[in-house]
Amino acid sequence: IIFEFKMKLKIILLLIIIFNTNKFSAQDNYFVGFFAEKMNLSTPVGHAFIGIGNGVPLTCDINGNETEMFGFYPEVRLEGGKSIYAGPVNGKIKNDVMTKIDNYHYKKIDFPNYLKVKLKIEEWKEKKYELTKQDCISFFIDVAELFPDLIIPDRTKFTTPDEYVKDFITVNKL
Repeated sequence: IIFEFKMKLKIILLLIIIFNTNKFSAQDNYFVGFFAEKMNLSTPVGHAFIGIGNGVPLTCDINGNETEMFGFYPEVRLEGGKSIYAGPVNGKIKNDVMTKIDNYHYKKIDFPNYLKVKLKIEEWKEKKYELTKQDCISFFIDVAELFPDLIIPDRTKFTTPDEYVKDFITVNKL
């Protein structure tokens, strides 16, 4: 039943993208945000995550506009570190609205691109977590790749999420 609902949601979102008449994007102010949390006691290597919304970033207003924040995590935190040598573990998309933000950039987008990001988030709800191969930076990159005007920094060497987001901001001169 859950799978059927997700498929129906994806089909509806795709139809809205295909048949969008620009009435949404003309009157609304959609955005995507790219964020990093520095290393600290609760996140020993830091964290990269994304946000989307309509209106003013990082706010809620009386019209119901709000910023939604999402990151990709191992389902069981301790298994995340082990995944680098033991292989993929169960992953999950988590609400990151309370995560500390140390580095960030917002990009204005239209309604169809907002829906593409929502679909990408749904796609990642089914993925496994594997440090350096399919982790929070990988999720961040996958969302950023939806926008051809963004430059995606090289990730062949190990880097912390905060360092990666700083590089992302620098190469895009954001």
